[in-house]
This record gives sequence, C-alpha cells and structure tokens, in this order.
Amino acid sequence: MEDGKIFHLELQTTNDKNMPFRMLEYYTLISQKYPSKDILQMVLYLGEKPLKMENKIEKENLKFSYILKDIKEIKCEELLESEDLTDKILAVLCDVKNPSKYFRDILTELSKLPERKRRDYLKKLLNLLSYRPMEELRKEENKMPLTIDKETIKKHPLFKDGKLEAQKEAVINLHKKTGWDSNKIAEVLELPVEFVKEVLKENQ
Repeated sequence: MEDGKIFHLELQTTNDKNMPFRMLEYYTLISQKYPSKDILQMVLYLGEKPLKMENKIEKENLKFSYILKDIKEIKCEELLESEDLTDKILAVLCDVKNPSKYFRDILTELSKLPERKRRDYLKKLLNLLSYRPMEELRKEENKMPLTIDKETIKKHPLFKDGKLEAQKEAVINLHKKTGWDSNKIAEVLELPVEFVKEVLKENQ
C-alpha cells in the first residue's frame, strides 16, 4: 500500500466465471476499511488453458472493471526493467534467464526499504514463489542454482549486525521442531527462502 493508493493483486490458476463478482466484493471490503484510498485491482492469470474470464460487470446501474492479464502475454524483460518494485517481484513468475542474479538484485532492493515495507514485499515474493510448479523450479535449479553462496549471504545488507548466526539457529530449530519445508520456514521467520535452503542443506 502506497500513500493514497492500494494495489490489490489476485493470482488465478483457473478460469472462474464469477471472478468479476469476487473482485467487486474485495473492492467493497477494501473500500470500507480504507475509504480515503484509491484502489487498483489486478487479476494475474497463471493457468495453462486459454484465458476466458471477464474483467468487468456492466449492468444498468452498475459498471465495474479491473485489470486482467495473462502471465504468458507479459514479457519478462518489461517487468525486470520496470522502476516499480511490484513489477520486478511479479517477474518471479516468468522465465527468468538468470535466477541467481534476479534474487540477489531483489534482495538488494528490499534491503534499502524501511522494515515494514521490506517485510511486506518479502511476503509477496514468497507468496508468488508458491505459485511456481515445483517441477519447474527444480529444472531452473538444475540450470542455475537458486541458492546464494555463503560469502554473498555474509555480505548482504539483510544480514548485517551479527544476526547471521542467530538466524541460522532459528531456521535449524524450527525445522527440527516442526518438520516444515524451507518455504514455510522462510515465511514464518521472514527470511529469504534461498537463505533457509542453504542453512538446511548445510545441516543435513
């Protein structure tokens, strides 16, 4: 949420004929909670089948619309080159040619933000990663690992002030107690999933 604006993004993997009414309901709820804010809504379609959903409601006493985009029609380069951090985070859903560089660059940008904004954007990134098919992620990992090497982790601004060992310990303890995977641990501890994967790999 930016000053005066709220960006509401919904990710959809199937065609839903009721999507316009769902978005209208979300719009109403958000407007009630933030009456002074302008709301920008977008549905990003991630499904394999052709996009067939509508993005508007047009009745005699009601006109409502929102942005509807198919991820397959969005050029990854356009998102990566955008000055909007939200666009760059959305690029994780595309065919990123250099995943390692992508995550390093994103983490660097996040490190420059105030804590609250950094946390919000990091949650968005983790949420989007959960929509990537695991088989697809494994293929990318085989081409170019999505991990960050130890030296990069130690130097990265997100891990300044001697917090690295404490964060490693928290990851290991949570994994032992819950058996959660790296994505869930990263979400709960608000850490980059690449860092969590590296820690768990070191302690296998």
